[in-house]
Amino acid sequence: RTPAGTVDIHLEHRRVMIIVKRQARLDGGPMGRGGGAGRGGGEESAYAQLGRCVDASRRQERLAGEGLEWRGVVTDGRRWWVWEWPPAAAAGGQEEPRIYRGWSGRTLTRENMRELASALRRDYGGREWAPPDPSGEFEGTRGQLEELYAQKKSLPATKMQMHLWLEQLKAGGNHPSAGGEDGLFAAHTLLTLISRLVAGMPMPERGRERGSRVLHGFAAWAGGAPGALAALKETVDRYDWSSNRGDVLRALYMHYVSEGQRRSYGEYYTPDWLAEKMCADVIDDSYIEAQLERFLDGKETAGILDPACGSGTFLYHAARRLVESEPLAGQHLDRPRTAEFVCRMIHGMDIHPVAVEMSIANMCRILGAVDPARLRVWQGDSLLLRRSGSSVHGSATGNLVLYSPGGTVLELPRAFLSDAAGIDRFVAAAQAQRPMPHGLASRLGGDEGEALRAAYSSMRRIAAAEGSGVWAWYIRNQAAPMLLSDGARMGRIVSNPPWVTLSRMSDKARAGQVAELGRELGIYAGGKRATGFDIASVFVLRCTNLYLDRRGGRSGWVLPRTAMHGGGQWKGVRDALEGSGVSFWDLGREPFPKQTTSSAMIVGRRGRGNTAIYRKGAEGPGQYDSWADSASRKVGFRRVEGGGRPEAASAWRGRGGRPLARNGATLFPASLVRIRPESLRISGGSASFATQDARHGAWRRFGGMEGAVPAGWVRRCLFGKDLLPYCAPTSTPCIIPMTGDGRWSPQRRRVKFWNDASGIYAEHRGRGGATPRTLEDNLDFQGKLTSQFSARPPFVVYNKVGSRVYASAVSEWAVVENGLYRVPCAGMGEAHFLSGLLNADALQGALSRTKENDNNYDTYLWRKVPIPRYDGEDEGHARLASLAAEAQKAALAACGGGDGGGGGGGAAAAAPRRSDVLRLLREGGISAGIDDAVRAVLPGHADTGGGGGKGAAAGGARRGKARQRITMRTWM
Repeated sequence: RTPAGTVDIHLEHRRVMIIVKRQARLDGGPMGRGGGAGRGGGEESAYAQLGRCVDASRRQERLAGEGLEWRGVVTDGRRWWVWEWPPAAAAGGQEEPRIYRGWSGRTLTRENMRELASALRRDYGGREWAPPDPSGEFEGTRGQLEELYAQKKSLPATKMQMHLWLEQLKAGGNHPSAGGEDGLFAAHTLLTLISRLVAGMPMPERGRERGSRVLHGFAAWAGGAPGALAALKETVDRYDWSSNRGDVLRALYMHYVSEGQRRSYGEYYTPDWLAEKMCADVIDDSYIEAQLERFLDGKETAGILDPACGSGTFLYHAARRLVESEPLAGQHLDRPRTAEFVCRMIHGMDIHPVAVEMSIANMCRILGAVDPARLRVWQGDSLLLRRSGSSVHGSATGNLVLYSPGGTVLELPRAFLSDAAGIDRFVAAAQAQRPMPHGLASRLGGDEGEALRAAYSSMRRIAAAEGSGVWAWYIRNQAAPMLLSDGARMGRIVSNPPWVTLSRMSDKARAGQVAELGRELGIYAGGKRATGFDIASVFVLRCTNLYLDRRGGRSGWVLPRTAMHGGGQWKGVRDALEGSGVSFWDLGREPFPKQTTSSAMIVGRRGRGNTAIYRKGAEGPGQYDSWADSASRKVGFRRVEGGGRPEAASAWRGRGGRPLARNGATLFPASLVRIRPESLRISGGSASFATQDARHGAWRRFGGMEGAVPAGWVRRCLFGKDLLPYCAPTSTPCIIPMTGDGRWSPQRRRVKFWNDASGIYAEHRGRGGATPRTLEDNLDFQGKLTSQFSARPPFVVYNKVGSRVYASAVSEWAVVENGLYRVPCAGMGEAHFLSGLLNADALQGALSRTKENDNNYDTYLWRKVPIPRYDGEDEGHARLASLAAEAQKAALAACGGGDGGGGGGGAAAAAPRRSDVLRLLREGGISAGIDDAVRAVLPGHADTGGGGGKGAAAGGARRGKARQRITMRTWM
């Protein structure tokens, strides 16, 4: 792949592209019409195709590429045409190529073969490219920094630097767990140093570490390890960091910062293919052309902002979008002028100090030898939350208020914050304990001048007691969001804001401020939704209001999938932006396959419907894939009918419109009620057993128990793990001391096992007001257990959470656990009919879009998809029921037999896999028949087959060869 399309061979490290054609297509020579890739109605020549791709790649490297000419080849294997383009840096991407040494259709022979090989074999004279994951190169330096920090952590200057680093993390709502600060501080310092060296900042000279830009900010403490720094620079200098396309620094962060820590900050790193696609969509040519004209006229531009820039993935691809754009190529700007335009246009902010350093490094990878100080990338709170009790917050007057580690308050007038040179003089003079530099206060008004003098007194006290080497850097960064919100509006925003709910924010003061801002924006509901309130929704509205030009501005946001269909806060966001034009891309799990589902919200483009991504084959896009490669082979987009959010209610509802589906019982803790199937022995009316180990919460420290109870207390129970598509071939035995009519057995107080289990529960249960006080109350929470004893099969069970719906018609009674819902049916025909609808590949898109949070189906689907009741006289209904019954038989046969009715028996065996069953049903053609029947029953809601079924089938197949026979796990 190249930025402008495909070539057959691309030797990137040798600056060589080769296009191979059949002999007949080159009979008119490489300039002949129709010999190329087929663009422009099939009239493009092979030479034009080659030139288009070479020119695009030269434009791509024009800021950072080293001086090496490009060579392009067109051949049919026998005849060879070779052209040479001058280096992009020398030519500005404009000079025409020349034929290389007479290779104009020459026939390849033994005599000239070496000459051709030498033309293609030469190596690009620079350093080797940085590996996609360079983290292993820096392990030695990490160990040295950890040892150094252990020696210096008690020094006052080091304490201050760590304090400010920690406060910056807290300002984002979270901070490292107790005892984990030291290791994370050393890791963040290492990542900062690597980023600054990649950005081209010079190493400190011996004895001059204090003024080093590599060591400014909280990384200053590392100046005591010159050997480690020298080794680090040697490693960085070994590689060419500019040639790799994409965010190569992201791999370093993911290696050195634990997954748990990244999750606490809501850090889901955007893959390159998605960032590139969004930048291409949001940052259009007409916008670039308008801003380029303003720049050339000496006017301020309406730039591009990522208010939560992370490691700089979006900034990197936004810069690439500008550099490779047609409007910029048409202006013939030289490298310094092009770099100046990009620096003016790209703006980034993040509250995470390391993220900002990585963003700057990624920008420098594109722009080459640019002074990082010219980049408009800052560390600060783009939400501008006013906070107290922390080192960073804004006062009611709008001034910037900072706290030192010792608690000294430093309040700086807002009007002073735009004077970067003045801030440097302010801090340097305080550090030297001299009077405040002349002219700083006189430039401000009377009250603001007095406020600055008071702030200077505070700064001198901080410098005397705690040191001040970090403060100039710190003040400039923290002031940046205020200044940006005061200045010219941004024309575009592209961002993946943090996905963090209030319940996961360890800093409760920050959580409270986010909630308050949510109320101001009209999207915070509180109550039972409070803990699930996602800060990403606040970012969208707050940053739109603060920074985006609402007249013609456009934005793109990577968000949880519920943003496109969820209620509560996300409905509030959609309503607030409705007048601007809102559309969504339903991304599913493609960007974050091991984490969660997602979507992209595009704001500012009216008249565009929602679209959904689908796979073209078994392979999904990788983190570092380009969009061009992904779009050609791996994924595509198709329009989502009906706006993407079903709203019509189903017929499966009872009194007052309440869905008939009922959630199962809370059969928990596992160590007190769930039996290991292989341990169960029934003899003479008594059952002996061992219970399972608990896997969740505080109960994990308890192992299983052994005991005996009356055999009638052992009940077949269906859990989520027992459910497969169309069948439930297994069940889990549980201890439920109830009579057949759903009353607690009076014998339970005389059975030792139950008394022991009840005592353990009472001692170790949670102490919240809503926590059931007894084990019986817990099992029958909200009556979800006793109500099942009056229910009679058949019924359908389906999963409460997951990436898709799985359902089974159940003919035998069993207790249903909380991970499932059960739906009563009038007969097995209706049960199979409903099972077919819920399992169908064609309906998964509509069902998934009903979810109001990222995981749960719950009963939302019954309110939003018009699923009809079964009509046996309807030929389409009867056909679907028959096909679903056939699917159940096929699924059970694959599982080794059984009746699918909610409880098999026998010894434990290998757990069946849902993907295996789906694959076998698809390969057998049963799934396709069911999809056709579902489209006839629900024509406006089922997918029309434009890639959804194929993608789903590929998704099942990609996990490897499925087992042809799935052994069922049984217990009797």
